[in-house]
Amino acid sequence: MPMQFIVGLQYIAGGNCTYTERKMEKNQNRFHFFVKTLLENGKKEGVVGKNVDTHIHAHIIIASSTSMVFQWYIHEESLDGVVYARAFCDAMLRGLAVLRSEVSAPQ
Repeated sequence: MPMQFIVGLQYIAGGNCTYTERKMEKNQNRFHFFVKTLLENGKKEGVVGKNVDTHIHAHIIIASSTSMVFQWYIHEESLDGVVYARAFCDAMLRGLAVLRSEVSAPQ
């Protein structure tokens, strides 16, 4: 098992405030800020739906990508990494798309 996953489980279970745990938390917070900012910029550009909660969806994307990597690690022999990554991106982005009802008619 990847060490980050094992340390992650320890962190979730209460942890013991080791250097590694603090570093993981710092990295996760930075990743969350990056994804949230990316989603907020997408809203401004009109490619992410207006009703998308960027804070919650950033957590969903991070949790999903972490689980995705773990599944890829376990099943790497049976998964085509490129196809798997593209399918993941497609699934994530499809849920964030602007709905037709949110698009105003050209004036």
